[in-house]
Amino acid sequence: MGSLSLVEPQHSRDAVDDTLGDARGVAVLQAGVVLARDAREEGDLLAAQPGHSSAVSVHGQSDLLRGDPDPSRAQEFPDLRAEIAMDFAVGVVRDVSACHGLHERFRTAGGPSPTVSPTWSPGPAPSANCGSRPPTKPEPVRPGVILVTGAGRGLGTHIVREVLAAGHQVVATGRRPEEVEKSLGGSQDNLLVTKLDVTSLEDAEAAAQAAVDRFGRIDVLVNNAGNFFAGYFEEITPAQMRRQIETNLFGPMNVTRAVLPVPRKQRAGHIITLSSSAGLIGQEFCVAYAASKFGVEGWMESLRYDVEPYGIRTTVVEPGFFRTELLVDASTTWPEPTIDDYAERTTATVAAWKNMNGRQTGDPAKLARAPLAIADQDKPLLRFVAGADAMEGVEAKARELLAQAQASRELGGNLAYDDTTA
Repeated sequence: MGSLSLVEPQHSRDAVDDTLGDARGVAVLQAGVVLARDAREEGDLLAAQPGHSSAVSVHGQSDLLRGDPDPSRAQEFPDLRAEIAMDFAVGVVRDVSACHGLHERFRTAGGPSPTVSPTWSPGPAPSANCGSRPPTKPEPVRPGVILVTGAGRGLGTHIVREVLAAGHQVVATGRRPEEVEKSLGGSQDNLLVTKLDVTSLEDAEAAAQAAVDRFGRIDVLVNNAGNFFAGYFEEITPAQMRRQIETNLFGPMNVTRAVLPVPRKQRAGHIITLSSSAGLIGQEFCVAYAASKFGVEGWMESLRYDVEPYGIRTTVVEPGFFRTELLVDASTTWPEPTIDDYAERTTATVAAWKNMNGRQTGDPAKLARAPLAIADQDKPLLRFVAGADAMEGVEAKARELLAQAQASRELGGNLAYDDTTA
């Protein structure tokens, strides 16, 4: 989910559309090399090559902003940054263990899809005090109506097929609905295909209304669409940077803003958003994409507290290294060196990417089973770390954060006013 990487085409948008459709495949990040193409809402998961120092997905933890620190821990880490890092790292280890259990369900090729009830169960009415944690956890959603963005190809298509096969109703969206419907095998009773460019709030509102008109509700939103601008910061124009963030951050925000009134009225729902390892750690050649995905991570982690009192869950998906059609020349616009200092690095990384095409280890069809499984969990993961390589990166990031927090202790642990106590 998916994860997403496409780049500014130097040829016409129609040519891009013809080659990619609403591509949802997974891009790869290896040795600091990334590809790019702009398809606005068309995107693919940006994944990390295992073993590379920058190829790291980081899993957040659930209670980072909740409550007062434990007194003993406050003494151990008087600096707030150290305390946060410890909580973060503990949450990383805990949630990676949870992801291992979910991954085991998808381990064997051709294994059964997770079984979920085609009906949902709304949670209890929330407390009137929306500024605090609700007294009881919202009930898990049993997905019935699922809206998927970027459903025309790749991961998005796989997700829609899994949902339909499980007996649910699907709203599949894309910028060219006729191509989306064709990729899914034509008209079906449980399928509504509708136009949606995620950069358009008007499109998002129309898609949400169409879903309600057809199926009466929306239980799960899967924000899968996105794109990717590759390159070094100095070679990315301000306009390209804005377009990257407009699609990858404001895009899912637009769709979520349009959809949220429906599950909020239902007092039950689940927002699942595809992020990336690049949303958790900065990576070479990835400055624009990382900026957009870091934004997604912070937005989704904070959105949880806004909507949890109304029975709405949130999950961010952080995939590792998955195979896709994105790396073929027909689907990729390779960056051209424009600054001498970067030219040699750009040329070498582009060559490495072309050589790597088709060798990615992750299976997007298996990854597509995750949204249903997560939505059916009694306690859905706040972050789903997808792929063994991503899990390895998460653990490395947790260790790095702990080390940085401890290294900051001497300089940063005694910065309070002298007349206050820790």
